[in-house]
Amino acid sequence: MTLNLTPHLDSLPYDSLSILIRSESDDPWASEVHSLDLYILEPNPAFARIESEEEDHSDIPPYIFPPRAAKKVPSSRGSLRCTDVILGRYGTAVWIHPQDRAVSGLISSDVHLQDMPIPETHETLVAAVFPGPLNQSGHTVTTRTLWINSFNNWTSLDYDEELGRIALGSSYGRVTILDL
Repeated sequence: MTLNLTPHLDSLPYDSLSILIRSESDDPWASEVHSLDLYILEPNPAFARIESEEEDHSDIPPYIFPPRAAKKVPSSRGSLRCTDVILGRYGTAVWIHPQDRAVSGLISSDVHLQDMPIPETHETLVAAVFPGPLNQSGHTVTTRTLWINSFNNWTSLDYDEELGRIALGSSYGRVTILDL
């Protein structure tokens, strides 16, 4: 979740909030559930009006609920050691996309009597530009693969949007820092 860096009306004391959620399910048959969903939580104009009054209006929330669904980006299913999704104030986000285990099936190649080719997939570091200061139109969300991890062992992720740096930690204790 992050504060939006878009100009807000002077009558509203708060900025809107952007919330990015990785939707997943444990149901192995529900493929449509895996996505990244951006929600916008808008400030409540009624709360701004009563904030200056001296009466108690504790039943009026500062934000309008529920949050408004803004964008949806598909994601593949797969097991992840690093489930972090980081959304920056300018609308850029980074996350680890899991290796696609569906292409190899439920049984590994070493239990088959005949030789079966299994496509090789890997974890990937993905970045996107969601609606915000860098994507003013907000019509489409642009995603890009930044790096592929053939070891499939990323366990931690951190992102400094202003400096353009991404830190990736592996299960071997190795930390890799990417400059964008």
